[in-house]
Amino acid sequence: MGPVLGWTAARGRIEWPGVALFAILFVWQFPHFMSIAWLYRDDYARAGIRMLPVVQPDGWSTVVEAVFYAVLMIPVSLAPWWLGMTAHSTRFRQPRWVWFTSHTRSASRASCAQRPKTKAACWRATCSR
Repeated sequence: MGPVLGWTAARGRIEWPGVALFAILFVWQFPHFMSIAWLYRDDYARAGIRMLPVVQPDGWSTVVEAVFYAVLMIPVSLAPWWLGMTAHSTRFRQPRWVWFTSHTRSASRASCAQRPKTKAACWRATCSR
């Protein structure tokens, strides 16, 4: 929750970049935690802690869960780029999360259709409403 709380405190509202950072941390913890639980399964068993590798010692459920979240991490880790939060993504276009949080795409297209301008001028005209 740290990224969402920090982003919300700084910006005054919940926005997609904060949610994307939260999603990265959330999805990352499962393969990380499952690998640690597998490495220390004997210690967990001796301590009586019922971890997944202790409850199902064959390891298949642990592997399936770790691989599922590791594969899910690929699109989740691309979310900051898609939202325009990285240096490479903002160089050529405006951040996408701004469109989601403050404007609809149809309103910005209508504004630009009335007055044909460059993309930057269109952006300024849309945001100044």
